[in-house]
Amino acid sequence: NYGKAAQAARIINEARARGVNVMAAQHPYTATQSSLSAYTIPRWASVGGQAAMRRRFEHPDTARMLDVQTLEMLDIRGGAEKILFVDRRPELNGKTLAQVAQGLGLPVPAAVRRVLAGGNASVMNLDLYDLENAKYLAQQDWMMTCTDGRTPPPGAEIVHPRPYGAFTRKLRLFALEDPVITLPFAVRGMTSLAWTFLGVPDRGLIKPGFYADIAVFDVARIRDRATYEEPHRAAPVLGGHGSRAGERPVRVPGRQAHGGLGRAADPPGRKDAATTLVVRYSGNARNKTVRDRSQNRLSVHPRLGPGVRGCGGESQGDRLTTRT
Repeated sequence: NYGKAAQAARIINEARARGVNVMAAQHPYTATQSSLSAYTIPRWASVGGQAAMRRRFEHPDTARMLDVQTLEMLDIRGGAEKILFVDRRPELNGKTLAQVAQGLGLPVPAAVRRVLAGGNASVMNLDLYDLENAKYLAQQDWMMTCTDGRTPPPGAEIVHPRPYGAFTRKLRLFALEDPVITLPFAVRGMTSLAWTFLGVPDRGLIKPGFYADIAVFDVARIRDRATYEEPHRAAPVLGGHGSRAGERPVRVPGRQAHGGLGRAADPPGRKDAATTLVVRYSGNARNKTVRDRSQNRLSVHPRLGPGVRGCGGESQGDRLTTRT
């Protein structure tokens, strides 16, 4: 699909013009993550589940067919060198499929079947996505931002960095270093656009009556720190920390909302707590505050000046959109 982002965008735009509420979400990495069987075993061979698939592996004729088809599937993904294990099994984690096959002394297709005999494995496909496609799609009015991933399993040293760095990496690559979108537009795709798509009316904007779900960052310092080699590195935040240098995240600031789209309950004793937003600009003193003393809902403080409104979502007038 390299270079075909415009075709996909046209299909979505045509559907939206017909009134279909369709949007999309992206992360800014060129590596995917899925399972070894999804990347190396054709669907006909996995029908019936893992046990049925492993029984097929034992049939010589089926094994010979898989020797060919597994290599064909890997060829479109860049080869066994581009499949990196992010499984919790230490004998696999951090190695490419090519390295695992070499260690087992087996051809790659046979090594795949040997690994799968012990259960499916989580893998990344390195360098699969086209970054130019991602840049083009980031400019679409309906493109949100996501991690497209789950919390990494305990004990896995090498994992996909997207749970830790997807949002900050998109800000860095697409809005700050080589901008193809503005910072307000990027923030909107991380906040109000998602809540609009989900139909939740009182989140995602700094606006009277909205929940004050606020993240604070310094534009000059906001950077993703997670890499493929050192993925367990969260971006620093103000007012709390997800991790310190060299540590796994142990605490996340704020409250977690439970119950689907239902609102989070106010913590005991916190209904009249103040909420403060400090938007920091390096090199000057234009710090502004927003305070709230009514059920953690936002009241725009008179000191909220043009310098803060300038960070607002482009499609939201002069209202400041925030990370929810």
